Amino acid sequence: MATFAKIRENYLGIFCGFLCGIVAWFLDPSYEESIDLIRALPQLTTCIFGFLLTLLGIILQGDGPVIKNLRDSTIIYNRFINYNKKVVIISFVMTLLALIAGYVHYNWIHNIIISVCPCLAAIVRKLAISILTLGSVWLVVDLTIFIRLFYLLIKQNK
Repeated sequence: MATFAKIRENYLGIFCGFLCGIVAWFLDPSYEESIDLIRALPQLTTCIFGFLLTLLGIILQGDGPVIKNLRDSTIIYNRFINYNKKVVIISFVMTLLALIAGYVHYNWIHNIIISVCPCLAAIVRKLAISILTLGSVWLVVDLTIFIRLFYLLIKQNK
């Protein structure tokens, strides 16, 4: 049976993301008013991506006593590496989604959708904002948990 900490690590981020995505769906923020925030997301997510890969490189190549203790405790080390991988993947996917949502010409896509089915235009816009909200919140929550886990592991191994 999984412990509360393990359940929190695995599901809190996606749960909070879905919750905020649903709220964004019902609040229906304007795409045009959100475009500056959407276009700022790739810079933020690529910084997170780089930070996490740098941290992983330090852990994999480090030879200090704290790093060696971390690597020697296989279960904790594997948990740390897997969580790092999860947050890196989320940040990479969010970078791609934000680039697509922020820099693909919205009016062009909007006109195509309206020509196919006019009722879908509002749904697609709401869905895009909701997905970006879901991913952003998921990333922030999982990044926070990862950093907390990292500092707990460092503190435990001192």
